[in-house]
Amino acid sequence: MPVLVLPTGEVIEESLAVMAWALGQHDPGDWRRAGDGPAAANERAQIAALIDANDGTFKVHLDRYKYAHRFAGADPLAHRQATLDILRDWNARLELGGWLLGGAPPWPTSPCCPSCASSARPMPAGSIASPIWPPSHLAGTLSGQPRAGGGDGAGAALGSR
Repeated sequence: MPVLVLPTGEVIEESLAVMAWALGQHDPGDWRRAGDGPAAANERAQIAALIDANDGTFKVHLDRYKYAHRFAGADPLAHRQATLDILRDWNARLELGGWLLGGAPPWPTSPCCPSCASSARPMPAGSIASPIWPPSHLAGTLSGQPRAGGGDGAGAALGSR
């Protein structure tokens, strides 16, 4: 697992903590929505909620769908449906402006894409699960293929449009 060792000797081990530290040093696109006022505070709350959903609910459902055999009593079809519901929500957000929070790239675009891409990968040998290919905008974002509304998917994931 990659870590960040600061000049002070402090070690940052968590990916989100590394991203937060890096954006704290330099955030020219205002991905963290650092501004004052209720609009910036609202977007920061939405960013936190998206990251929490990705790292919590989405990954829980995805793991229990892809690896149901590891979780006693897991209903892979119910977890597949819950995963798809989250992907559809993210797709609807992308349809509004090309980003998870509308017309400008927020921080959760980067941390959420790997989990989202994982839902589209082939499943482990012996799994009853089949890949979930996300809805239209997410599929383009993950595959790097052009999508409706302009821009290319890879750019959307990386922060250019």
